[in-house]
Amino acid sequence: MASISGHILGRPADAASELRSALPEAIAARVDWDGLELQRDTHVDDLGPLIDPLGPRDRLGPQAKAAIMSTAERLRAEQRAEVLIELLTVKFGSLAAETIETIHAADPAQVQTWTLRVLTADTLDDVFA
Repeated sequence: MASISGHILGRPADAASELRSALPEAIAARVDWDGLELQRDTHVDDLGPLIDPLGPRDRLGPQAKAAIMSTAERLRAEQRAEVLIELLTVKFGSLAAETIETIHAADPAQVQTWTLRVLTADTLDDVFA
């Protein structure tokens, strides 16, 4: 997987066009290519059935399927982090760069926990407690 994901994602400036050309149209149609994220009505779980039928005799083999799923999961995690940042900004005002970096560095489960805490938190510290 490293060689395929490294090839596709190794040059960020080329990532969107290379990934788009490597994906079947049914999957590529579910990506917002300007923001390099899944479209609002698409969840990573939706992509599984589109990827599964692609066998090793097709254009994508098992390594490419894994790279696509990994990329989709990463995009979903980035999208969740951005939602959390937006919610925190609305509720508590501008965020320090360190807070934004902490959110982007966190694993998806932690981001989800923090996002749920926004509902009941009185302070920013309550969210990250």
